[in-house]
Amino acid sequence: MTLIVMMSHHILPSVLGFAPRAVTQPPQPTNKLSFSSSKDLFGRVPHTSTTIVGYAASSTHIMLMLEEAVREMAVARAKEKLKEMAKEKVKEMKKEKVTEVVIEAKEAVKDGIKDKIKKRLRRSILGKIRDFLVKKIMAKAIEELQERRSGIDMKLLDVVGLSLSNSSIAVLEGLNDPNLNLFLAFIPNTIISANKEPETNKDIDIYDENGGEQKFSLGWKSTGEGYDQQWKKKLIPAISIELAEDLSVKRIRKDAFTGATPLHEVGILELSKSSVLYPLEDKIAFFNNEAEANQLINDVKLQSIKHDGANPNTYNDWGDQTTDEHLSRFFFHGLGAVLLEQQTGPSTKAELGPIEINMDFMADLAVREGFRPYGATLYFDEDQKVTGIYDTHKEILVKPGDEDAWERAKFLAKSSALALITAREHLLDTHLTGSNYLSFSSIKHLPPNHPIRRLMNIFTYNANRVNDNAMSILVPENGLFHRFTAFEYESMVKVFKTGFATSNIFEPFPKRNMRPELLELSKGDKLPYHKEGCEYYDIVEKFVREWLKEDGDSAKDEFARAFYSEIRDASMGSKYELPEFEKEDAMVDLLSQGIFTVTAFHEIVGTTIDYTSDPWAMAMRVVDDEAGSTAADVQSFMLFLLVTATTGKKVPMLMKPYSNYFGKDGAPKWERKHWKNFMRDLRTQSFRIRRKECGIIRRKPEFKFFDPKRFESSVSV
Repeated sequence: MTLIVMMSHHILPSVLGFAPRAVTQPPQPTNKLSFSSSKDLFGRVPHTSTTIVGYAASSTHIMLMLEEAVREMAVARAKEKLKEMAKEKVKEMKKEKVTEVVIEAKEAVKDGIKDKIKKRLRRSILGKIRDFLVKKIMAKAIEELQERRSGIDMKLLDVVGLSLSNSSIAVLEGLNDPNLNLFLAFIPNTIISANKEPETNKDIDIYDENGGEQKFSLGWKSTGEGYDQQWKKKLIPAISIELAEDLSVKRIRKDAFTGATPLHEVGILELSKSSVLYPLEDKIAFFNNEAEANQLINDVKLQSIKHDGANPNTYNDWGDQTTDEHLSRFFFHGLGAVLLEQQTGPSTKAELGPIEINMDFMADLAVREGFRPYGATLYFDEDQKVTGIYDTHKEILVKPGDEDAWERAKFLAKSSALALITAREHLLDTHLTGSNYLSFSSIKHLPPNHPIRRLMNIFTYNANRVNDNAMSILVPENGLFHRFTAFEYESMVKVFKTGFATSNIFEPFPKRNMRPELLELSKGDKLPYHKEGCEYYDIVEKFVREWLKEDGDSAKDEFARAFYSEIRDASMGSKYELPEFEKEDAMVDLLSQGIFTVTAFHEIVGTTIDYTSDPWAMAMRVVDDEAGSTAADVQSFMLFLLVTATTGKKVPMLMKPYSNYFGKDGAPKWERKHWKNFMRDLRTQSFRIRRKECGIIRRKPEFKFFDPKRFESSVSV
């Protein structure tokens, strides 16, 4: 019986496929033969503890009960097992079917992929063959087009009347730069032709030739008759050009006086930037000698106006521009003087002198292959004598007497300054910011008869057209500035962005930073850039105050405030931001500095002819080899000389009566009185300066840039 019980708990469950229950073994017989477990044999909980007395007597009954229980349990377990087996079989069959289906699907996918891969490979191979053939055909077509274009451009030089000598033909054919040839055929003759009938101050009057609407009414609509009529603002086509991230320039392309740039000129400018017809290709070659350079300059009519060419006449005598004396003069009495105010602290190398000009940041500007990076720091003593030049890229300090290294360092320093000032102080500050926003804001916010607009008309004459051309021809990728410098285009963008961040073009000139050492030089009349600049500014400020005083309340009316706010918004983010318009002094400062910028400041940063007619003086880029380290390459030299020629177009000069404009046709008579007083003060200042230059005791070196008689009324290029 014990055996049967063991079978019921261990053997049968194993046979039927389920684990044995964890129950206590049946109690062994004792004298009392009692079960004290809380569960019976089958795991059931009895209501009371059962005591079996007389174990042997009831054993048969227990056996019968066990057999019946085991049988019932076996049948139930068998049914469950069969169900489980059936389920497992179904699962197995399904799995086998799914596996079969998956295998078939995979095989189908593989076959499909193979077909697709074959098709793709076939298409890819055919596509590559097609692309290869197309590129070859296009390259051949472009090559033939460029060859024909090159030939056409060379023939254009004959068509436009340029009689080239054999040496000039050899230089241009050896260079083979169709873009240069296009501009040589277009720019010189255009300027020479325009200068035959130059625009003068007498051409500036109020009404057009038919006596109709005022010439300076751009942006406004007439609502009546006569000078004192009311004007209604109208829509003006203006555009915004992004120079760099978070730096855009708003401008009006049409000029209030001279209109828009002629379509044929626009077409040529746009054509010249085509990367297909005129890709940016650096051609590095040098003049063999000075005679060869001068011959080419004369043949293509890029000599001075007084010699029947297109370039402006120089009024300075620079002598040998390769000497140490010339370098010092360039940075204290020439273009480089505008960098002096950048020194904000003591010299970093006091042993070399108290004055330094730092252009180190330029070394981080990427340049194209074949050229070396810009960047240098110059050191000067109290007598303005150069004592050392630090080559930022090579990280070496070069001093006078270091033979060839010194000559290369001087050329690098002047070339870095020329490229930087052309991009920053001349193009960005003077044209695209100072001049541009004076004109833009005047047209947008001031009615034609507003006293401030009446004054600004003289100083923004033709500015929109000039600045639009500067933006179109110089700023874009593949534009002339990109071509005649060594900068990668991304570096140009950085120059504009950092240039705006450090700009103080709206800060009154006398209030700008100057080191004590420089102020001492200015007081001793040894830094005329600062001394005579401040003197001229004071004359302008006096004139502006008198003009605004005569104005009355119009200097601070809603139109004037809108004009000021527009320019103030344009200054936000630069080193010098215009203050809020709270007092009339704010308007005085803005107008005085604006006039100073487009006349005196533009004169010194825009008179580039002094530095661009000699290939051995300096360059807009420095070639990375021995030959190019002290000479301008032909391509860059000629392209920049062409840009310089655009400054040779004659425009109205500042010191003129403008009798057809001031106080004419209903304008207030006091305009003439204040302009006459302004001219008187300028004549006095001009006489002082000319006496220093032409008197019995002439100052050396000369500085003629701030003679008011040399100022134009507005920016040219």
